[in-house]
Amino acid sequence: MKYETLAALIFLAVAFGGLAYIFVSMTDDINETVTAGSGVQTDILDGESAPAAGPIVEADAPIVLGSPSITTNAARDEVIVDFFECIPGSGSLDFESGSVSFEMKGLEGNDCVVEYSVEGDDVTCRVPSGIGVKRFSIEDEVPRLGAIESYCVAS
Repeated sequence: MKYETLAALIFLAVAFGGLAYIFVSMTDDINETVTAGSGVQTDILDGESAPAAGPIVEADAPIVLGSPSITTNAARDEVIVDFFECIPGSGSLDFESGSVSFEMKGLEGNDCVVEYSVEGDDVTCRVPSGIGVKRFSIEDEVPRLGAIESYCVAS
């Protein structure tokens, strides 16, 4: 019985070794270098059609302003706020005439708490998270927050 078991193990080892050899020989050509005249067609890029260097970013990708819940577009003509997600973070929008700084505190119960400061005026807003995503236009370098002003108080 001992010899039969040993014979079976040797047979399995030889069989697996043979399979490994077949696999290696089949994949041997994968990493082969391409030489000139080998029939492989390549295109040469000229300076005009070559892609620009650097990271690829979609033209309309949102710009995160300190919190993933507060973003702006590339034109910086609106601010998009996701009151439902309300992910904490702080940031600012910088303009020639000054900046608007804000801090999204996070959810407190069903309210999204946001503090912002414009030209030294501090405001705290408790916006119901159910309001979802809101877009605020930026006019004269100031976000127009009229849609949520009833939820805000000056500090």
